[in-house]
Amino acid sequence: MSIVALSVPLLGALLLLISSAELLRAPSPRSPGQGLSTFALATMFAASPLLEAVPLGGTVTQAAFLALTLGTAFITALVLILNRVTVWISGILFSPALIVTVFAVVNAILNPLSNQGTLIGRTILIAFWTAVALLVAAAGLAVRQIGLLVTIQFASACALTLLVAQPYRDCDSFKCGPLGAIFTGPFPSENLLAQLAALTLVFMLVPARRPVRWLAVSTSTLVLLATVSRTSWLAVVAALCIGIAIRTTKPTSQKLRVRLGFGFLLSMIAAGFYILLTAQASDWSNRGRFWRLALDALDGNWAFGRGADGWRRMQDTGGLPGLYPHSQYLLLVFWAGFLGLVLWIALMGAILVATSKDRDISAVATPYVALIATLGVTETFWNALSLDTRTISLLALLALPLCVAREGK
Repeated sequence: MSIVALSVPLLGALLLLISSAELLRAPSPRSPGQGLSTFALATMFAASPLLEAVPLGGTVTQAAFLALTLGTAFITALVLILNRVTVWISGILFSPALIVTVFAVVNAILNPLSNQGTLIGRTILIAFWTAVALLVAAAGLAVRQIGLLVTIQFASACALTLLVAQPYRDCDSFKCGPLGAIFTGPFPSENLLAQLAALTLVFMLVPARRPVRWLAVSTSTLVLLATVSRTSWLAVVAALCIGIAIRTTKPTSQKLRVRLGFGFLLSMIAAGFYILLTAQASDWSNRGRFWRLALDALDGNWAFGRGADGWRRMQDTGGLPGLYPHSQYLLLVFWAGFLGLVLWIALMGAILVATSKDRDISAVATPYVALIATLGVTETFWNALSLDTRTISLLALLALPLCVAREGK
């Protein structure tokens, strides 16, 4: 494991350099605003692992998030001024802001005693998503550039391992890798690093120069092996199979591509709920016990859930263990019930429909949705009421429909 702990950050640092250089080799931007927005997004992706790797307290965290939002808003305003044109933006990019707003309103109604700082933090999140949506639209990224941003994020996370004294943990009763330990990188858990590696592998479906492709694939594969994240392994296989299936469709088979993606999405959601409702306490590395407690705490409030603060309050009072949901679908229904789940399905479905018009772009976007849907069975990819590394990862998926829109012009 010591060899992995040394080689992963060195490979990550090298990958960060060559993927950044590849991003700079792109054709000259059409306007200063486009170049500035691309640089801002690259910086955001490179810095996003710090949101998880650096331990921050409540007030400090809010201050950091506020600074990030204000910085993003300032750059966005500057970009729009430099472009001197009206920035066309797909309504889909505002969807995360809509979801955050709905989740925040539902929580405020269900938990009226939430503290003022929490309300301010969620208002900041809505402002962040609105500003960053405009920034993504102004950047005018090509699919290859979006893949490079994802690669930069993963490479940055690997490189940060150099700052960690012991980037691995001992095997436990649930799993143990072939290397005798479980690699966690710069994060408290191995699962986040594995998810970033899985996302990078999906984006290697995009044509890229060989040094970037081969280094990204080899580093991602090594990380997936060392982290022993079984859900990520399964998600990568599912995503690549979906990608191959999309590639075999005819360029004009738009409806077929939508059906493939949407069918897989609904299948994974159904599987996620089946596992949630039937898991025994000892199943899924003891996640079953946690899920059963959470479903009991939901107390039949399936329509609108019990809100994020309801989850925290139950943890504080001992009603729930101090763990994360470990299920995207449990998080959605607990935070905002079936309303939250429908919003999530609508967001993913809109992306699938928008990208299905171009087979090459669909062959990246649909596997990305498939990856998220598969991870969601036993992991959480996106918490709409937080700003973390996965939040930044979602920007790559939201940028893909704009590529289709530009191709159609």
